[in-house]
Amino acid sequence: GMIVYYWGFFAKKAILFDVYSLLSSFSVIYGSILLYQSYQQTEQAFQKQRILYVFFGIYSSTNISTPSPTCIFFLQSTPQKPLLTHHGVR
Repeated sequence: GMIVYYWGFFAKKAILFDVYSLLSSFSVIYGSILLYQSYQQTEQAFQKQRILYVFFGIYSSTNISTPSPTCIFFLQSTPQKPLLTHHGVR
């Protein structure tokens, strides 16, 4: 199904979206734990720096994509009216 807003259409969230979000979160947490463990076990400075680059890459991409589920929940739980007005125009 679709939700109609003044700015366009937005898909309704289904149960598989929640499952996907849970599995994605689990894989990022598990991968971060593995990276941390390998960082602690590595003695070479070059390898440690490489692991840090990978960790910060995963961390930054996760932070960029994390607001999406939150926005979808917020958009679907609000009334279908404009959330913001711009220069007095609704």
